[in-house]
Order: sequence, then C-alpha cells, then structure tokens
Amino acid sequence: MDIIDNFYVENTTLVKYNGTESSVIIPNYIKTIGKGAFEENRFLTTVIMGNGVEKIEDNAFAYCRSLSKIALSSNLTVLGKGSFAWCKNLKKIFIPISVVKIGDGAFEQLLVQEGEDKLLILCEVRKPLFRLPCGWSKRWLGENGKRNIKVVWDCMI
Repeated sequence: MDIIDNFYVENTTLVKYNGTESSVIIPNYIKTIGKGAFEENRFLTTVIMGNGVEKIEDNAFAYCRSLSKIALSSNLTVLGKGSFAWCKNLKKIFIPISVVKIGDGAFEQLLVQEGEDKLLILCEVRKPLFRLPCGWSKRWLGENGKRNIKVVWDCMI
C-alpha cells in the first residue's frame, strides 16, 4: 500500500484518507473510493473527484457531517450503500448520466428539520427517457408529504 498526501492507496483504490484538510481533490488515477475511506472525517467540507473515479464503495463518506460540497466524477457508475449517509450538511449533489447503480441508503438520514434546506439532487438524465439507476429509491423523495429530497432532472453542469 502506498501513502500519498494522506491517501492510502492500493493499486487504483483509495483505501483510506487520514488528512485534516477541509478540501480534498481526488487524483485522476484513483478508480475506486474504498469502503469507509472518508467515513467519520469531521474536517472534510469539500470533495472534488478526478474523472478517473468510477465507483464509490459502501459508506465511503458516511458520517462526514461537515461535508457540504461534492463534485462527482463524470465517469462515476456506482454509488455504494450508505455512501453519503448522515452527511447532514450536504445540500446539493449532481448525479452524472454515467451512474447505473445507487446502493441502499446512499442518502440515508439526510432528514431535514422544518425550515431547513432540503438536499437537492441534480440529475443529468431526462426522467421520462431514461431508466433510473438500479437502487433509486422513492423513499428519498419522501412519503406521506414528508419530502426531504428534491430531484431536478435534465441538468447540466
């Protein structure tokens, strides 16, 4: 395993990040962000992924309670289970058209209190013309009028 700028890397997988920086740029040579790689990092506010990233494994960013901005790779295909669970400050995320699978609970517990902003998911796809990624959950959109996530289709960044 190699250690480069607080990234613990095995082949092309970012296994763990142990830094205290608030902003992180994930290099293009990283293909996978490993299970729990950033989990519970209390310093992280912004993540910019290089376009080499194709997969975010389970709980990769779970409990990153300060995380408020993330730029996903335009080549991302998989968001693992709980990948952004409990990221209570995350208010907007752009899902590229390349994403084909979203794991259970990817945005779990991003519940908002009355008067708080909802999570805004901007999707590059056009809803009527595209088969939704495997794992897309109606629960994220809220049931019984309790919407905690807003989805906007056909977005470009």
